[in-house]
Order: sequence, then C-alpha cells, then structure tokens
Amino acid sequence: FFHGSEILFKGRNLLFTLFKKLMRPMALKQFEMAYANISISEFTQKQLVSQGYSIRYDRDYILHNGIQLDRDSSFVPKSLEEDTWSFICMARDVPHKNAEGVKELLKICSQITHKKIILYSGFDLEENSLFEHRSIKNIDNDELKKIYQKCHFNLLLSLDHSSQGFYEGFGLTVLEAGQYGTPSIVSPFGGLPEACHDKKTGW
Repeated sequence: FFHGSEILFKGRNLLFTLFKKLMRPMALKQFEMAYANISISEFTQKQLVSQGYSIRYDRDYILHNGIQLDRDSSFVPKSLEEDTWSFICMARDVPHKNAEGVKELLKICSQITHKKIILYSGFDLEENSLFEHRSIKNIDNDELKKIYQKCHFNLLLSLDHSSQGFYEGFGLTVLEAGQYGTPSIVSPFGGLPEACHDKKTGW
C-alpha cells in the first residue's frame, strides 16, 4: 500500500535521505516484483512513477482512501444565516499542513462576512480580533465527532512540500467531516482534489 510521502525516498535529515536514495533501486525492484500494489490516490501512484517505478496495470491499482462510517453518520444541517461560523482543521502542526494559510483564510472570511468566526484546530495559533481559536489537541473521538457535526466547514489547506518529503496523499478528514454533511475547503495539491469533489462535497 502506497499511502503518502514514504515513496519520495526522503528522510528527516541528510543522512536518512542519502540512505533512502541508495536503497531506491532495490526498493523499486521489490515493488515491481510484488503480486499487487495499491495506491490511495492517483497522485500517489504518479509520485511513485516519477521516482522511476515501472507501472503495470495488471499489478498496480488505485483504491481511494476510505473510512468506516459510524452508526450515527447522517446529514447534520447548518445554516449560513447564523451569526457565527465555525471551522475545523484536524491537522498536525507541521509546516506542510499550512497553519498560516488557515489563519489567512479565516481573517479574510471574517472581514468579508462580518460573522463571528471560530476555529477548532490542533495548531498553536494565538487568538486575534478576527477569529476565536479553540484547541482540539488530544481530544477523544466522540468529542471530535461532535465538532465535525456542528462545524460549517472543514479545512485542509495542505501545501505540496514534495521537495522536502511531505505532501497530502489523500486527506481523510475530508471524509470524516463529510459523513455529517460538513463540506471541506481544500488546497489543490496532492490527492486532495480526489478526496474533495469540487462544488459537490466542498471546494
């Protein structure tokens, strides 16, 4: 299963990257000898091909990432007429998850709509006059589901940091939010356009 950045053959430092590059021909050969290889998105498969992998369509498949729906999965209506809009961004606080982009989008949203804006996230963001931030670090799954249900939008504005060894292979939070009818706003990088269907499940 090819899930994401692990197929870029880059490491967390120069030594790891050098080791992975030396091992790349051997790794690609092993992949090509496999009975079947499954990628979680077309983007992820193309990344592997760009590394020198010889694709074969009787062996290499794309099976888009998925989640198991909960028993309480159902459409939860929200109204944009409300005075407060709430957003969730369930992403790790690392550079390619783009906390600054989230912050900028919410500032613009506040200035244009004049709504009260609340962001639920795991980022280390300071509150300001344009939006309120509520940390969701270390919350349990039941509490997370409740937040997905009440939020107007889910955000995943990940950047393509492939050159540094990081990108969004698919974006599971798009599906996690979508099981309650919460649309996503995503960046056009990585596998995100395959996870979020433009103007159908988000933008």
